[in-house]
Amino acid sequence: MLIVAAIALVLPWYPVTTSQVVPQTQSYTTQFEVPTTTSQMQTVYTLPNPVTIPGAQSIFIGLLSPWISRTFNLQAGLSVSVSVILPSAGYAVFIWENFPPYDRINFTMNGVLQGYTAVVPKSGSYYVTISNLNTTPITISALSVSEGVSETVQLTRTLTTYSTTSVTQYSQTTIAPYTTLGLTTSATVLILLALVLLLSILIDRGIINVSKHRKKQHGDQTTPKIEDQNVTKPSQVTPSKQFCMDCGSELSLDSKFCNKCGTKQS
Repeated sequence: MLIVAAIALVLPWYPVTTSQVVPQTQSYTTQFEVPTTTSQMQTVYTLPNPVTIPGAQSIFIGLLSPWISRTFNLQAGLSVSVSVILPSAGYAVFIWENFPPYDRINFTMNGVLQGYTAVVPKSGSYYVTISNLNTTPITISALSVSEGVSETVQLTRTLTTYSTTSVTQYSQTTIAPYTTLGLTTSATVLILLALVLLLSILIDRGIINVSKHRKKQHGDQTTPKIEDQNVTKPSQVTPSKQFCMDCGSELSLDSKFCNKCGTKQS
């Protein structure tokens, strides 16, 4: 039993269940369509250097004395876009036909960096005018005119969202029971050695007791001869005389009858 207990103490058979909280991330994907404007534009005019426009006493005077760019060609049916950088609001931007009846593609731009797109009605030569509607001067930092094809298409976008949840995972392993008792490996070895020594002592005593019990139960099969050296064996004495059986007279050894009373001697 001690050997079985020692083996059970060191072999990994004791089941232990452990738990661990593990975060799990799950993704959700959603697809949707977004209208997007795409264009293939090319620049037909760029302001070479910054230009300062003097202030006007009134809006009417400002409109009558605009800044005029050089001419550039536009093709009918294409989109035209003007981008301008000005320090403040209060100005008017137009695109004019440089041919009769001198119509305009008019649009107003307000802000530091804004643009506007329109469709060219007729092919021909055009130019840009910018009118300062302020009483103080303004400076055109940059100006560009682009022409090309602009269209709106539906683009499919994919949106992915993530959610994280905590999941408890369980696992079962087998360990040696001595680890649950808080024993170290060296202490366990010492305990096993002590158990083995105790077991060997018990086995030896058990063998001796069994042997003694058997001797008492069955007894000694042989009787030893006892010779006492101090005991003197009696010696055989040969009688030298005989006496009458009736009267007690002394007779010789070979006498068959008593010489005195005549009694026959046996």
